[in-house]
Amino acid sequence: MNSTDSPQDILAYVPDLMDWSKLSSIEGLIRVKNLTDAEITQAAKLLVDLDKAEPEELSELFGSSSTTGAVKVGFCSHVNQEHRELAQSLGFEVLARSKFFGNPAQFVC
Repeated sequence: MNSTDSPQDILAYVPDLMDWSKLSSIEGLIRVKNLTDAEITQAAKLLVDLDKAEPEELSELFGSSSTTGAVKVGFCSHVNQEHRELAQSLGFEVLARSKFFGNPAQFVC
């Protein structure tokens, strides 16, 4: 993982390697292996695969004031209403996977 000393970093929690391969060429995007990485609170922007995130973990991490300054973008299956609603309540812009992966750079940068 790259260093996250800069507040301009865009951190991505995208555990699926096929999904990550679609994003890895986007400049400035740094992959974190889990949501509990300390760097999460230092990011300027967070990208989260909501289908792979645990609801309790999302609430604990993003319900606190430590990440309120970060822009939060999440994507999930259009049928995953539980994660969609939770993420929206935590301040995420939530997109359907199909919309997000149609042009991911548009939502990341």
